[in-house]
Amino acid sequence: MSTRAGGKVDSLAPAASPDETEADGSCYKCEKELLSSKNNCIRCGECNNWYHIRCVGLSISKFRHYGRSTDVWTCSHCCKTEQANTEQPDIDDCPLCKQIVTDDHLALQCDRCEDWYHTSCLYIQEEEYNQLHHSKDDWFCDLCSSILANNIVWGSHTGEESIAKLISEAYNQVTGWKKNLFTVPRGKFGTNFVKELARLIFLFVDKTRWERMALDQLHIFIPLMLQKPSLKSKAKMHSELLGKRLEKWKNGKLGELLKECKDIQARLSKQLLSQKESSHKAFCRLMFTGKVGKAIRFVNSEDNISGVHQLTRDVKSILATKHPKSETANEEALLPITADCPSPVIFEAISAESVKAAIMDLNGSGGPTLVDTDTWKHVICSRYYNKASECLAEAVAGLARRLAQEKVEPKCLMSFTASRLIPLDKGQSPDGQLGVRPIGIGEVLRRIVGKCIVRFLNKDIQKAAGTLQTCAGLKSGIEAASARAKRER
Repeated sequence: MSTRAGGKVDSLAPAASPDETEADGSCYKCEKELLSSKNNCIRCGECNNWYHIRCVGLSISKFRHYGRSTDVWTCSHCCKTEQANTEQPDIDDCPLCKQIVTDDHLALQCDRCEDWYHTSCLYIQEEEYNQLHHSKDDWFCDLCSSILANNIVWGSHTGEESIAKLISEAYNQVTGWKKNLFTVPRGKFGTNFVKELARLIFLFVDKTRWERMALDQLHIFIPLMLQKPSLKSKAKMHSELLGKRLEKWKNGKLGELLKECKDIQARLSKQLLSQKESSHKAFCRLMFTGKVGKAIRFVNSEDNISGVHQLTRDVKSILATKHPKSETANEEALLPITADCPSPVIFEAISAESVKAAIMDLNGSGGPTLVDTDTWKHVICSRYYNKASECLAEAVAGLARRLAQEKVEPKCLMSFTASRLIPLDKGQSPDGQLGVRPIGIGEVLRRIVGKCIVRFLNKDIQKAAGTLQTCAGLKSGIEAASARAKRER
């Protein structure tokens, strides 16, 4: 295992010089003090000067090579030409946040893939880092650990099938909750929340062993982390609570998180009922005192949304009749394909900026998890999270590129493509039956991805749809179709 801290690089590889003399003095290049052990420095075989391996741009793999072979390393001063023998410094990017790992960062290197990870991205505290720093055991990243074990592990849960079942059960519970989310707080815990969102998306984009359940994890992660403890809780409490929940999430304590949020939801119904009764009393009191303007604020609250049916047994039965079982399409009803599919390479232009532009054009509520557009705008476009927001935008862009360029197993996209069914009230029909118009509200992430892709296919869609689809960019298409229908009556 290798670690970074405060400008030093320590490796548990053998000494990189055949000579066993202890390193002392200072680095010949940076003139900073050397460690007594030679685990972070190398000596020139010609001039016998000692150097930090980072000062001469020597990679960990090269450093280990010199330690395990009889080859002698020679510094640039002793070579005929500096360009011919100087190793160019490696630039290491953390696979989780996609940012450069510098010598000033606390970081760990996987002993299998040799990638560097920020400890902050791994949620590793300084005390745990120090233990790993002095340990002689190998350290592996999550991906390499699962490959070596031929399995995936999340806390005390082991095995893909077991974890997938656990996440599926959690998703079924989360989608039945009332909306009760607080705004992602600023500071360290808010930034860690955004980083975890990006990490979960990259698990799918990078085709890891978590690919099958990565997006399902993402859609339960937000409601579990942002569940508001009470109607009057403050931002400071939210930040502290988010930090504790992130730690439980990291350790796979999904059961504890679900229990905590279920208890909140159970009390929430009572709080909302009490709030409704208080609102009625306040409305009456204000009206009796002549303060009509203030009383109007308590009218048309979320408990009595105009134009939407309550989900009663009758409404459910009507919705069932409007959603018959799927059948194979009749080929005679399908239009022939007259255009070639667009080249996948055009979608490489989807970038973080494309994602930001797409989310700013979106408005409205969320899908089954009730995470609305405001929440996604906040975590992607807010300046409070700096590089973390940029990383999240790039992760969403990577998701859009993959979905536009490849065929993906549908089981990986179940929560991503799910919609929330809303029964709109169309009044009563002439025969006295309830008028119900079903609409579906998809998850915001799906809408962002869809808008990013459609922006690159706008002209192609208009050409393919022609005048048959009035919502495909045809100017005044709906108005023209409506006017024509009225004239033909």
